[in-house]
Amino acid sequence: MPASLVLEGVCKEFGAGDQRVVAVLDISLQVQEGELFTLLGPSGCGKTTTLRLIAGLEIPSAGKIVFDGQDFTSLPPFRRNLGMVFQSYALYPHMSIFENVAYGLRVRRLPEAEMGRRVHEALDLVGLAGLEARRPAQLSGGQQQRIALARALVYGPRLLLLDEPLSNLDAKLRVYMREEIRKIQQRARITTIYVTHDQEEALCISDRLAVMYAGRVVQVGTPTEAYEAPASVGVADFLGKANFLQAEVVGRQHDRIRVRLASGAVFDVARGDPAWDPAEGDAATLFIRPERVRMGDDRGRFAVRLQGTVTRVIFLGGIVRYTLDVGEDRPVLADEQRLLPGLEAGTPVTLHFDLADLRAYPGTQRPWAEAP
Repeated sequence: MPASLVLEGVCKEFGAGDQRVVAVLDISLQVQEGELFTLLGPSGCGKTTTLRLIAGLEIPSAGKIVFDGQDFTSLPPFRRNLGMVFQSYALYPHMSIFENVAYGLRVRRLPEAEMGRRVHEALDLVGLAGLEARRPAQLSGGQQQRIALARALVYGPRLLLLDEPLSNLDAKLRVYMREEIRKIQQRARITTIYVTHDQEEALCISDRLAVMYAGRVVQVGTPTEAYEAPASVGVADFLGKANFLQAEVVGRQHDRIRVRLASGAVFDVARGDPAWDPAEGDAATLFIRPERVRMGDDRGRFAVRLQGTVTRVIFLGGIVRYTLDVGEDRPVLADEQRLLPGLEAGTPVTLHFDLADLRAYPGTQRPWAEAP
């Protein structure tokens, strides 16, 4: 698919001198036509600023923004033919749903017949046909969110921007609405940029995503690529639960490195950072997901074994999370589909890892949440 939206070396600074703040630093991205592309990251990472730059609500300090071959860098928002949905739905409480969706078309002085056709098509697209006469207060939170989406789509925009659109909904409704947004985006076949800090939301809704941190894009890929092969310890920890073990590099074996844990276990593991060229004696941080940790009798299937003790058992409905002390700085988490008989706090247990599930990163990296 051809690139629909291109960001080239985009930067954004606010203030000057001692008050200078770099919000976005050297971001380069390509979003394909018809793709739902998510900007994901913790609060303050620059994702909303990047969205506002694409929308024209902010002007880049440096770099270039191109959409469908047209330079958007300094183009005013009203000439970009885009739709935007904010965190706040900003519906007019005294207007009917029809008038809320039609408001922008009235400002543009569209003929009544054309305006009516567009409004009805937009409401049908979001599954709210027949509610034209109601007021926003008569609708649920999820319906109000869809009205805001219909208002953004009624113009027939070439680009749709969504800034944390589900942040005002309760947890169960968020799950339902993210699936609805995905269906609507696919039916509309519109290139969409979606901003969220919710990792699960990003993983389930995106064609591709960009993980951002401290104003930079640190990884771009499909949800599977970002989750299974994170580019750093920070990405690994941010995208779901993760285990980290400290190790020492003791050798190389083709494209893999040989590491030794504090327990004395030695094995070969893949590099999480392909550019890393480790030397013997270097420190390494090993990463594995909790659902890939196994406990009990492995019957010889797994290459890595550690001895530990159960310190806590947490029932989470769909999974049971075991917290384990293996003599490391951090406990190890192991997720199981059910309660394992006989495993309770204080029980000694053997942990097993498959080498294919482990990744090694340089140094003693820390998750973003622990960064100074």
